[in-house]
Amino acid sequence: MPWYRSGTVAITAGQTTVTGTGTNFSANVRVGDAFTGPDGRSYEVTNTASATVLSILPAYQGATVSAGAYAITPVQGYTKTLADKFNDIANNWGSTLAGLGSVASENVLPVAKGGTGGTTQATARSGIGALGAGDYGLGSAQATHTGDMSSLATSSLFQFTETNPAGWSSGMGTYPMGINFYRSAAVRAQLAVSFGAAGSGAGVYFRQSASGGLTSWSRLLEASEAIGIGQTWKNVTASRALGTTYTNNTGKPIQIAAQAGPASAVNTALIAVVDGISIFTAYAGAAGVYIGVANVIVPPGSTYRVNSSLGTANLTNWSELS
Repeated sequence: MPWYRSGTVAITAGQTTVTGTGTNFSANVRVGDAFTGPDGRSYEVTNTASATVLSILPAYQGATVSAGAYAITPVQGYTKTLADKFNDIANNWGSTLAGLGSVASENVLPVAKGGTGGTTQATARSGIGALGAGDYGLGSAQATHTGDMSSLATSSLFQFTETNPAGWSSGMGTYPMGINFYRSAAVRAQLAVSFGAAGSGAGVYFRQSASGGLTSWSRLLEASEAIGIGQTWKNVTASRALGTTYTNNTGKPIQIAAQAGPASAVNTALIAVVDGISIFTAYAGAAGVYIGVANVIVPPGSTYRVNSSLGTANLTNWSELS
């Protein structure tokens, strides 16, 4: 590298301090460099205090000078300093680097040595046991399963491609999607949500393991489907008649109450019939009295009617909670 000689220096005879003008010693001079003074002699630089001050040895032997020329001669001691520093690093870190074994010579760093064991995203995830987008249904924006819902044997999210896959009953909506809970073949459960318009049976269903298999699907009732929610009692006497069958098409349970009379005989009674099942009430007890049917709940889609039995009576009131 070139010798440094910018600016001028002032030196007092017999002193070791060199003061520069227009110099930048701190950036261009190193301890150990040779300082050639205005007297033509060479001195060793022992300290670089600042951009304008440095120290030399031995003391300056020439005459005092206030603006003399000088030169700094780089001494090739830098290589030795660098080698010394490297040896320090080797001594301090050698055992640590050695502990990495053959890492530097391996194209694929195994998990046991702090790597992923793969050179692609897929193999890297496999090596460290990480999930990718779409694994077990996570992060998937499309159908993930096909076939029999009962055959799912891992805990996962599912979206079936079929409208009614095996293990899913018609009348429960279509394209079931949900969660498969799996601990073992004997301990598992499924929660599914289906798609469909009102009246299609779409909703939230669940089933669980039982006797080595799975129970039938059970539908979770929505709050709006509960009897009494959003319903009021109505007098429907004008549109009802004893002995006539009606169907509950409201989509939720309804409740009926009826009264008839006067009874033609002591044993006359009113009977509510829901889906063919008779629900009896008390006999009149005497002719000429009025008889009623206890409140009866009719499930959605069920048929119902009210009959007079063992005598006759005229319908006087029919009310429904719907």
